[in-house]
Amino acid sequence: SHFFYEWYPMFELIVKGSKIVGVHNKYSYNIIKNKINNANVKIIPPIVNIPEREILQKDIFSIRKELNIPFERKIIAIFGYITKNKGLKELIKLHNRLCSFINDLWIYLIGPVLDKNILKELLKLSKYKNKINVLGKLPSKTFYSYMKAVDIVFNLRYPTQGESSAILLKSMALGKPCVVYYYKQFKEFDKDTVIWIPLSRDREEILFEKIKFYLENSELLIQIGKKAKDYIQRNYSLNKTLSKYIEIIKESLKIEKKSIIEQKLIENYQPLKDIFKKEIRNIESKVKLKLKELEDFKGINDILNNPN
Repeated sequence: SHFFYEWYPMFELIVKGSKIVGVHNKYSYNIIKNKINNANVKIIPPIVNIPEREILQKDIFSIRKELNIPFERKIIAIFGYITKNKGLKELIKLHNRLCSFINDLWIYLIGPVLDKNILKELLKLSKYKNKINVLGKLPSKTFYSYMKAVDIVFNLRYPTQGESSAILLKSMALGKPCVVYYYKQFKEFDKDTVIWIPLSRDREEILFEKIKFYLENSELLIQIGKKAKDYIQRNYSLNKTLSKYIEIIKESLKIEKKSIIEQKLIENYQPLKDIFKKEIRNIESKVKLKLKELEDFKGINDILNNPN
């Protein structure tokens, strides 16, 4: 990801010294190729577990009954780590407006809460706290039952640095319509496989209008979910990923030249920190400039001041 390229001193050296570099999407591919033109980069789709059969409305009805959720209830959910950079604030503000138009509309937060204080502060923005269900971390089977049961998966991940979202891909594989920003790696999805929200000044209004429209036209949500599932089946199947791994392993076996890292270890057998000292010095000034751009990033000064 771009984040590691800019911030992790060893990353560039590892890329330069590798026979092949694997990434999950075109965005990350382009980031590396633009920085290191001769890097041998391959796109390897992550493996996504795809249900053997389509999840029908009668299945959702049964699952909701097991979970004690009324079938008429509309649910927008965030899955995985519950953090502010998944659009939680935007979802709460959206919920405040939508509740005037959509009956029995709920927010479900399903996954570990990394910072309870931030969650507590964000929940203060809600006018309908009684319609927000914070379930926290759940057993895997229950977690995926809830994923099947909700109407919309909210994944307004921002900022992002090219990392893949396993939660997003798994939600799409289950036929769930997902809300994402139209930028970076999320622009790579096919049209109508997700609900795109532009990163524009009026995005809050666009988000409201789009989600209101889809909640009032549930058949269109089902169509987006079907297209999402088909997209995942075409692009993230086990066979497709394994064939790509086999391809790059065969290619790497033909590359006889040892990587920079392998050569250094064979010649000197020195600790890795000796190999990267020069790289750390070269990137240190760049990192210090980047520090000014990140207010919330903690711990980087300790890393810079302690090369060990």
